[in-house]
Amino acid sequence: MFTRICRLSTIPNRYYSSSLLNHRLLDFTTFKAPKELLPHDSSLQIIPEFLTQSEHDLLLQASNEKISRLCRKPRNSEIYEDSHYDKVITGYRECSISSWSLPASNFVSNSTEFTISSLLARAKSFVPEVKRWLAPHLLELADPSLKPSEIRAHVDNLGASGSVIMGICLSSPAIIVFRHTTDPRRVFSALVPERCLYLQRDELRFDYTHEIPMQTHFKGEPVHRNRRVVVLLRDELSDYKERTITNQDHTEQKSISI
Repeated sequence: MFTRICRLSTIPNRYYSSSLLNHRLLDFTTFKAPKELLPHDSSLQIIPEFLTQSEHDLLLQASNEKISRLCRKPRNSEIYEDSHYDKVITGYRECSISSWSLPASNFVSNSTEFTISSLLARAKSFVPEVKRWLAPHLLELADPSLKPSEIRAHVDNLGASGSVIMGICLSSPAIIVFRHTTDPRRVFSALVPERCLYLQRDELRFDYTHEIPMQTHFKGEPVHRNRRVVVLLRDELSDYKERTITNQDHTEQKSISI
């Protein structure tokens, strides 16, 4: 009865996995509020197997190369950063990839960049009403068995992007925990497997914090997170959205997404 948060009718048939129904990726055992207070259907979508294995491997290899070349290195011998400016994340590396904002037609002579641009366009097609996107963002979390890494509860910076956050998950599954900013009864978890696309928007973007803990269980089963890379897509903040959120009262306004 809790499957309504994932609107299957909005998912193209070629991305829908009959062997892994979307409701199996959500856990509402911690949601103690009346079910009438569940987030709206469209506020969270998880599309398992959005990437084929070969697409995943290509995108992960390209992401690893970008991270190694572009991410700022800490001053000590560590590979990963431990002190993000808003103090919600540890054991991470991140960078923006402006070239991945370009259309696939710009890369006809480069098969890898052409494929990546096409994959990102495919993800963006799930929200056709969005016309302007920020540059794709790469976020890597270390393997927690080797280096403490987590993202603590936060709401993304409301002045930095619009109402849509999308993530293409690479190299590892993870658990996302959502907590309502003012009602502690409203807590639930989502499993985002490797190769999935997830879309978080509107109510879950503004009224819920989200986090990735170091170690956790999903429906009683342990989920082992390894080194995780996610390609993040956010829409630009339009004048209308900026005027709207200026009037909203949010207790947390952090800047890192999962």
